[in-house]
Amino acid sequence: MGRQSQDSPILVALDPTTVTSSTTLLSLLDLETLTFDNINSNTWGGMKACLEKANSVLWVSSNRLSENPHTNMMIGLLRSVKHENPTLYIQSLDSESHEQPCAQIIADVLLAFKAATIWQRRGQHGNFLMAIEPELVLDKKRNDYHP
Repeated sequence: MGRQSQDSPILVALDPTTVTSSTTLLSLLDLETLTFDNINSNTWGGMKACLEKANSVLWVSSNRLSENPHTNMMIGLLRSVKHENPTLYIQSLDSESHEQPCAQIIADVLLAFKAATIWQRRGQHGNFLMAIEPELVLDKKRNDYHP
């Protein structure tokens, strides 16, 4: 018999009214359990509510290119959401090392991402040599590259 789907407590408990057009979401959900591994309607509803209202999303995962195909489903969903809502800024960060990305790396990526989105919204992005890359991958040696 198949496994029972389980709620993602964070996505279910999140009050959608707290997510606004100025909210930046940082998701570490796929570091602990894979969101699409065993998704149910409650988790889907919470995720959908977040993605519909947020200003920007940084989704952090590990080993999506080599070991976790369910994480690729999340990346595919984020790509689709971006095409449906071009005002939403989305970036994913994946670590191909067997170690999860450290807090310093996540913070650096989040701050650079947030700064770039602010500059782009203000029309100042042409003054900087910085682009918002939709997908960043830390290779096994912890060097980032863009797939």
